[in-house]
Amino acid sequence: MPLDKELPVWYLVNNMVNQISDAAPLDVLGDRTRRRIVVTLAARPRPAGELAGLFRITKPAVSRHLRLLRAKGVVEEFRIPEDGRMRMYRIQPHALDQVRRWTDEVHAFWDHQLNAFAEVAREDAARMLKLPVRKVRHRRRRKR
Repeated sequence: MPLDKELPVWYLVNNMVNQISDAAPLDVLGDRTRRRIVVTLAARPRPAGELAGLFRITKPAVSRHLRLLRAKGVVEEFRIPEDGRMRMYRIQPHALDQVRRWTDEVHAFWDHQLNAFAEVAREDAARMLKLPVRKVRHRRRRKR
């Protein structure tokens, strides 16, 4: 949702909170172990057993984390054609786009709020010192 000066702050904050609850990838990335698994899988696909060897948790615990990441669409399971028994896991980059969009919205919201605060502070300081108010143009953040 684009930021609009007409919308009250409480509406914007509530909207962001609602988006958090709707953002499945963001939900599962709240756990440190799952974030580490995603970072590890970003380098290359790996089997669950190899992931269990990298972390100080049991194989069943890694399987539970992977099952949840898979259910939320953050990772996908696939099998190697040469060895149909081995399950491999890789991240789904499009799932992380949702997280990036949300963080971009939060950044834009706070950028807008801080710029408005800075403008009010400048006006107050100028009024107190009886100086002319100088409007500062803010550069817009480029979208990725």
